[in-house]
Amino acid sequence: MRCAYASKMLALHNFYYLPCGNLELGNVPFDIPNTTNNIWHSRFASGPNPRTLTVDVGLFGVTEVHTLINTFWGQSAGLASIEFHGSDDAYYKKTLYGNSDIRDFNEAHWTNSINNTTTVEVFSDPHRPNRLDKQLIDLPVTFNDEELSTIVFKDWGDTDSQRIFVSGITAGITPIPEPSNILALISLIGLSPIFLKKR
Repeated sequence: MRCAYASKMLALHNFYYLPCGNLELGNVPFDIPNTTNNIWHSRFASGPNPRTLTVDVGLFGVTEVHTLINTFWGQSAGLASIEFHGSDDAYYKKTLYGNSDIRDFNEAHWTNSINNTTTVEVFSDPHRPNRLDKQLIDLPVTFNDEELSTIVFKDWGDTDSQRIFVSGITAGITPIPEPSNILALISLIGLSPIFLKKR
């Protein structure tokens, strides 16, 4: 399913269509609400840089995290990052570089390349030059024996100098729970819930 006006904010930029609903993108389950504000966009977040989104997780045994992230005005410099915090001492930071980890949602004169390994395209609109990419982040073994407590997205960009938007998060854990328990784990206003995926 495609959602018209996936975000009121993005609609201002003629960004009308993104996938939504309970679906698989790049063989990973996501549940993207069919609402008018179903993303977090750092351009419209409040406060000084870095613009920050903190997601409470509270899952044990997370081995990988999948994110749906693209940019406005993408830059090759590492102006965005994702930080993973464990319940004890585990910590991992992934810096997101334009033209490798992330790129612009619209094919234009900004960043247009991805590495096609840890970042792959999972959606493109046949009627508009809109696209959505999925990132895979493998967590270090220090997370194996503690909870993944929070995921923190940070953006140091500015208007005309990159701003990220996040439209989905899925956590992969081992072992996978019973199928009846593969449900949304986190409900966030304006963001896809986290879902489980077998590694």
